[in-house]
This record gives sequence, C-alpha cells and structure tokens, in this order.
Amino acid sequence: MKQHLIFDITVSPIEPYREILTAELFDIGFEGCVETVDGVKGYVNEADFNRVDFQKVLDSDFFKDIRIVVISETVEKERNWNQEWEDRFEPVLIDGRLLVRAPFNIVQGDFDAELIISPKMSFGTGHHATTSLMLELLLTEPMPKSVLDMGSGTGVLAIFCKKQGAEKVVAIDIDDWAFENTRENMLLNKVKEIDIRHGDASKIGEDMFDLIIANINRNVLLADMHVYAKHLLAGAPLLLSGFYTEDLELIKAEAAKQGMALDKHLDKDNWVAARFSKN
Repeated sequence: MKQHLIFDITVSPIEPYREILTAELFDIGFEGCVETVDGVKGYVNEADFNRVDFQKVLDSDFFKDIRIVVISETVEKERNWNQEWEDRFEPVLIDGRLLVRAPFNIVQGDFDAELIISPKMSFGTGHHATTSLMLELLLTEPMPKSVLDMGSGTGVLAIFCKKQGAEKVVAIDIDDWAFENTRENMLLNKVKEIDIRHGDASKIGEDMFDLIIANINRNVLLADMHVYAKHLLAGAPLLLSGFYTEDLELIKAEAAKQGMALDKHLDKDNWVAARFSKN
C-alpha cells in the first residue's frame, strides 16, 4: 500500500506566502495541502517525493525575506487527499452577483454570472480576500477592449474579463503551473484566446492596455509600478491587490510618482484592493 509523507510547515508572515508555498508544493508533486493556524500541512506520495526539489522550494527567492520552518515530517497510509479537499471546497458568491465554484460543485440560486475554477492549486479560487476584492472591483468596471492580468495564477481574473467581453486579454505569471492551470480553467469556462505568458513584467513587450490588473504582493507592485504606468493608456484604470491595509500609503505614493491617482479602495480581513487612474 502506498504511503504519504506529511509535512507540517510554519510560515511567518503567513499571507500571502502560505498560498505561494501551497502552489509551489503542488508544482513538485504534492497531492494536498491544508491550512493550519501557523502555516500549511502538505501531503505527498512517498514514492513521488523528491527531497532536493522540496528543499529548493523552501530556499526559493519567493521566501528569502520570511521564515519557513518544517516542524514535523510523518508517514501515513494512503488517503484520497484530493477528495478530502473537494469535500471542503465551498462556492464563493461575490457581491451577490458572481459565483465562483469548482467543477464538482452543484449550485442553485440567483446570480448573474459564474466562474468555474479548478481548486487543485488552492490559489486564485475566490476564497482569498485579495481575489474576491479584485472580482468585486471588476464587477464595477465597464469592460474595455484590452486587459493585462499580472500575476494571473489560476487565470480567474483574466477569464472573468474575457467572459465579460474584453477582446484582448494577456495573462502573465512567473510560475510554471499557472500556464497549464489557466488553460484548464479556460476550457472549464468555454473561454478562448487568452494570451498566456510565462515570466515577469518584461513579458509585456510593447503592448498597451485599457485596463491592467495585478494581484501580487507589495514588493513586486512597488518595483513594477513604472512598468504598469508605461503600458497603461491615458485615463485607463489600474487595479491592484495583494497588500495589507498598512501598505496602502506606500502603494499610493509610488502610483503618484508614476502619474496615477487613487480613485477608491476596498478592504477585507486587512487586505486591500485599490483602483488607480492614469493621468
């Protein structure tokens, strides 16, 4: 009988690094991850586990400024971790209008639109405050012709924009898994023609956009704000999330340096999503 290794890992600060760690663990073969009070508990088939790859994840540049500790490593007989995760996955209703659900969720009720997102990466499903806040902001935006989604993850925001009528949608993410997961979610939503690119902001090229959305983290947003401004058409909105309430003034100040003014912001669980406009 197969055996699984179970890793109890603490992450400090927890967000957004717990979700990033979860995505990285799935990328090296972990079959399930469960959130704990201090971090995450990851499950991997012992036969599929590569300790070198595991250590590379822990030593990744994503986590160079935070503290990650493996508290314990135990062995347990095989269980269906994916099924247990699915049993716990609940649909999310955004602003009473947009339902985000998994393919296995059967939902009846009144809502205007829905997104079907595979939750296997546990990242960008609508459950995290930053994703739900960005969707809430997008629900208030007239959908323009061209959209750039930076840090696209599962593709949930890019797919929403395409379903709402955007003609050109570019989705960029630095993680390898994001490409395949976005493709899968495009099929689930019967969406075509999203331009998925692997890499950082340098992959934007010479394109210009009527709307740019970026749900990443404070440091990346601050470092790349000038790039977003360069590729945003005059008067167009920039939607940002992935940072805490106390970081809003830093984000606002950097945006002002790049000729963008804060229009409004939403907050939830100490997370913020903000709308800026280019002068």
